[in-house]
Amino acid sequence: MINWQLNTFAIAMFVTAAIAGGLVAYIWRQRPAPGATPLALLMLGIAEWSFGYAMELGSPELGGKLFWTSFNFIGIVSVPTLWLVFALEYTNRQRWLTRRNLVLLAILPIIILGLAWTNDLHHFIRSKETLDLAGPIPMFDPTYSGGFWVWWAASGVMVLLSSVALLHKVITSPGLYRSQAAALLVGALVPWVGNLVYLSGHSPLYKFDLTPFTFAIAGLAAALGIFRYRLLDIVPVARDAVIESMSEGVVVLDAQARVVDVNQAAEKIIGCLASEVIGQAAAAILSRWPSLAQHYGKMTPARENITWTSGETQQYFDLSISPLFDRRGRFTGQLVVFRDITERERLEAALRASYAREQEKLKLSDTLRQVAKIVSSTLERQKVLDLILAQLEKVIIYHRATVMLLSGDKLSIVAKRDRTAHTGKLGSSAWRENFPVDKYPLNAAVLLARQPLLLPDVALDERWQAVGNTASIRSYLSVPLLVQDRPIGILSVGRRDETPYTEDDAQTVFAFGSQVAVALEQARLHEYEMKQVEREMEIAQQIQLSLLPLTPPQVPGLDISGFSQPARHVGGDFYSYFVFGPQQLGVAVGDVSGKGMQAALMMALSVGLLTTEVRREAAPGALLVSLNRELRTHTQRSKLNTALGYLVLKHTEQGWQMQVSNAGVIAPLVRRSDGSMEWMNVGGLPLGTMDKGKEYEQLEYTLSAGDVMVLSSDGIVEAMNEARELYGFERFTTCLAQAPQGSAQEIQDYILADMRAFSGQAQMHDDVTLVVAVIVEG
Repeated sequence: MINWQLNTFAIAMFVTAAIAGGLVAYIWRQRPAPGATPLALLMLGIAEWSFGYAMELGSPELGGKLFWTSFNFIGIVSVPTLWLVFALEYTNRQRWLTRRNLVLLAILPIIILGLAWTNDLHHFIRSKETLDLAGPIPMFDPTYSGGFWVWWAASGVMVLLSSVALLHKVITSPGLYRSQAAALLVGALVPWVGNLVYLSGHSPLYKFDLTPFTFAIAGLAAALGIFRYRLLDIVPVARDAVIESMSEGVVVLDAQARVVDVNQAAEKIIGCLASEVIGQAAAAILSRWPSLAQHYGKMTPARENITWTSGETQQYFDLSISPLFDRRGRFTGQLVVFRDITERERLEAALRASYAREQEKLKLSDTLRQVAKIVSSTLERQKVLDLILAQLEKVIIYHRATVMLLSGDKLSIVAKRDRTAHTGKLGSSAWRENFPVDKYPLNAAVLLARQPLLLPDVALDERWQAVGNTASIRSYLSVPLLVQDRPIGILSVGRRDETPYTEDDAQTVFAFGSQVAVALEQARLHEYEMKQVEREMEIAQQIQLSLLPLTPPQVPGLDISGFSQPARHVGGDFYSYFVFGPQQLGVAVGDVSGKGMQAALMMALSVGLLTTEVRREAAPGALLVSLNRELRTHTQRSKLNTALGYLVLKHTEQGWQMQVSNAGVIAPLVRRSDGSMEWMNVGGLPLGTMDKGKEYEQLEYTLSAGDVMVLSSDGIVEAMNEARELYGFERFTTCLAQAPQGSAQEIQDYILADMRAFSGQAQMHDDVTLVVAVIVEG
């Protein structure tokens, strides 16, 4: 029969073991949460240690105490090790917990455990083992040797590393996470303070090891974190991936679709502070977008465009929901990212509106082409007036005709046709003769009555005043030019022969005059609107130019210069830079098929998608696959596609590494420092035309100091001269080979000057875009 006695110290240790055991049962049910498994095993080690020490305290004989002391070493060696594993996993440092590192971490505990169980053979752990009977109960009084102190130092290092990780979490975490980490930090430090007190010989209870007892305090601290701060219910599954300075709003959900983290940008979007929403259901926090509810708690990614209206302000967001998995592949939650695409939407709406207005004005121009081909200046309007007078001759005989336009209280003769006495033919001339309306009573009468004025015989009307060539006129007709019953001028005709004008002639001229008035007013409006169109096209051009880089990026070791010129007011070419680091740069050159506003709209869409996707895709090939997927629907509808060349320059020890993929533009051309020329042989179909599931080719090259790289659209090689000859690849290669050893801007200017000299006076028929990069330092 085992000789064992229950005492107060043993009861305290049994209570400690019970607390730890209860926590093991609760935590084990939370295993999908990061850190749950090592924390459950840690509490199991504490329970084993506390139980073993209770049994040691109740054993009155030395042999029993030796057995339970060795038994305790299972917990003694496992607790510090598991605490370090838990702290690393909880603070999102799982990358350190590789299989190799875990094996290395377990070697010393296993060795110490073996030495403790075989201490009688070598005394590496305890050099002396005695029983102290001076206290209230028999106490085990060992003298520890080198092996124990090695383990004690190793345990201290592990506790120190764990505490540093948790302290960093306390300092850098917001609200709830700070309280979680603080509770765990207290739980880590208190037992080791008790251990130091015991080993120093200053225990307040005679030779009583406070270490297992203080684990009761650690258990209470963990319980506080679990039940009050929901340690394993709400964990920072992606906190280190969310940067507070991000412009995108980020919300992190747990596996139960509850909010576990919110960055500052997201606080502004949802209108709540992080401290108010953490722990709440996503459906309640994001209730203004009920369509998102179907995606909560799902392990599949989703993407939607959402709109938020606040008063008269409307914001547009590209929202993506991505599942989160731990290193074991278990679903732990979701990452919700709000990207503000308001400016992109407004730009596209502005371009669409501008395009619609242009189409309407072109329709208006088509209806007027019988009167005037292009009416945008005084000269073109004169052509319209001459055409009107020529058409008038088909409906009535006249020897003299004039068109006068009203401006305030003055009339201006803007067109006149007269049969000269010498040739007998009608000639037309334009002059500007201004005079008051009331200078000639007949003009004032027509404008006042807004009706035709007929003088079959001018000699019989005292109001007739013969001036110059009008002295030969015998019959006269004058009609007002009316627009919505408002007079804008006068059309008058006269005959020199003996046949007088009749009332029927007056009505014919009056009807024709109505058409003349409409044509002149439309010509005036068209002239005004064409100026408006030009102004709006200039605005569209400015908007499009705003999508291009203002200045080249300042990247040490690189000299960059870019250029883009549309063939019309707006076009489809573009280029962009993306600085990823001190010496890492992305460069893109795009060319949308088609010309004019349609190409400009597709260009704006392509630039917007590129700017959005390039932040998520590291490799050029993967980026082009993503953009191809996004543009397929737009390409199928508009029949326009986007050619895009994209490369990433990154400085390495071997020089500048260039990763490049191509979706339909000209491959990059490189002039090496020794003068040799090399085409980067990479190609592919334009974006929006590649089948889903297909990948773009990606090649790697190394550039050295003195190398020059040119990435361009096809506008250069397809430039034509007056003889319709192409500039071509051979001339382009020769031009770069002969370009000066200068800056990127100088080389760019040299290429453009050579192309323009070749084209001569030929009209530019395609957009021209190129980016020149000079490797300054290898």
